Amino acid sequence: MAGLIRTIFRTDVYDDLVQQNRAGITYSITVALIIYFAAYSALLPSAPDGSTILSAINESPQGLLGLLGIGVVYLLGFLSVATVRNRRLNLAATLTMLMWMVSVNLISARLGLDGTVIAQIMVMFPLLGGVLLRERGVVIGIAAGLFTIVMTLLVYTILPTVPGAAVPIAPGRLFSLVAGLLGYGTIAYLFLRMSQVSTIQSASRASQDRATLAEVTTRLARRMADRAALEDVMDTAINEINASYEQIYHSQVFLVHELTREARLAASTGTVGQMLLRRRHSLNVGGQSVIGRVTASGEIIVANAGSSDTVHKRNEFLPETQVEAAFPLKIGGRVIGALDLQSRDPDAFPPEDLPVFQALADVIAVAIDNAQRLAQTDQRLEDNQKLIEQLRRALGSAEQQNRQLTARAWAHYLSTKGGALGLGINFAHGTSTSKVPRTPTLEQAMSDNHVVQSEHQQVTTIAVPLRVRGQVIGALEFDLRDRKPLAPDELDLVQEVSERFGAAVENTRLYEESRRVAERETILNDLSSRLQVTNVDSVLRAAAQGLQDTIGAQRVAIRLGAPGLEAVTSAGPPAPSTAANGEEHSHE
Repeated sequence: MAGLIRTIFRTDVYDDLVQQNRAGITYSITVALIIYFAAYSALLPSAPDGSTILSAINESPQGLLGLLGIGVVYLLGFLSVATVRNRRLNLAATLTMLMWMVSVNLISARLGLDGTVIAQIMVMFPLLGGVLLRERGVVIGIAAGLFTIVMTLLVYTILPTVPGAAVPIAPGRLFSLVAGLLGYGTIAYLFLRMSQVSTIQSASRASQDRATLAEVTTRLARRMADRAALEDVMDTAINEINASYEQIYHSQVFLVHELTREARLAASTGTVGQMLLRRRHSLNVGGQSVIGRVTASGEIIVANAGSSDTVHKRNEFLPETQVEAAFPLKIGGRVIGALDLQSRDPDAFPPEDLPVFQALADVIAVAIDNAQRLAQTDQRLEDNQKLIEQLRRALGSAEQQNRQLTARAWAHYLSTKGGALGLGINFAHGTSTSKVPRTPTLEQAMSDNHVVQSEHQQVTTIAVPLRVRGQVIGALEFDLRDRKPLAPDELDLVQEVSERFGAAVENTRLYEESRRVAERETILNDLSSRLQVTNVDSVLRAAAQGLQDTIGAQRVAIRLGAPGLEAVTSAGPPAPSTAANGEEHSHE
């Protein structure tokens, strides 16, 4: 049954909830009026003789008109329902008003206008119109009531008297009926107008609240875009709140410290706020205070100063506070602090305004979280930059030390080779030499550490530095006849050749160095094997012989007993060893 009713009286054709409610009201009034008229016309007496409208149809000469009127009533009701289903609410409401007017005309034609029932029915015109069409419906209802009065008077004046019908209305009662119709209509109209004004004011206030919220949000976003510090973001937020909401005279922000579980004052307005900040004002999370409660529960707390069961604690620096409201600052499900607002007006925070301030708190929470993340990111970037600088300095120092070690190693290597090494080949004349002069281009390439090109008499000379681990160890120079200077790709090729040449000569040096170390290790091992004897004298002789055999020494002298050891020896008992007496062994 319920499904059939929902199918016939559909409201889901409307997307707006308000329109759906209006459609439901129109359906209900239309059906109620149809049921009322059917019951009244068939069962209730509508004349002084006790006859009903239906029974009077056969007895009255105007019965055909009555039957036609009943048909019009039901037709208008059906059209009203169908029109609602077709998404035309205003037309449907108008049809319902016409249905009511026709039915009232049928009733007044039987009862006349002089009676309590008719007076009550007349009052229904503006009220019904107001419900269906608001102010316009009231006007239509008054017009329909006046039309009904006029039509009833015409029926009793023009048409023959209906059998058993009453006198239409006494002259004195007509003025009262019209005045009542107009009075009730005026009251209904004014009521609807006041309701509309109240709705407009509420919408305007909500719009203003949204605009204020958007303005504060925009300014906070601008501060975040400027990469403002956390303190600047919070100061901007509370100062904007004080400037935007005149009922608030003091605003402050508390942030929860995770280690100590304290809500510490982080920002506060005015000179009082600065004083509280200097005193490092803080409250325990979960303590018996507004801030303690809101940071522990994550719920909005509004506390009146004059209430006996309030959690508001009087602050000696803010004695004018009459009401305090605290809103949690939440990121996800985590409470990071609280927005505390105080007012001199006890009614400054009505329930309908709390969501607006909570939205402000949410915006401030996001701004604080972003500022904190930005500060952490900046700190990490600064730490990383310091680390990079330290690594760069360490790398530079290592490279410098590496170059110094390479230069020292090559200086030692060249000294063992008797000076600078080189090779000069003249392919045109088929000559070569190991003594390469230090030409200006070679000198410049080695000193400037880059490729040098020069032209003289159609000969292009190119000098390229030879580097090993960044240290210049020499230069490579060659001539090109009848050639322009090298192109960039040719220069890259020459530099690559020089780099590989430098690596090759370094590998050769290291190989020779490893061979020399191996030979020295062999000599040392041989000497060590000769020194494996049981007395000092044999050791001395073996050492002297080893030096003669390995390096060709012509004379060897070994003395045991330094000046300090001789002084110590002369002060003590004589030692049995000849080495202790400072003896000298010579082998020629």
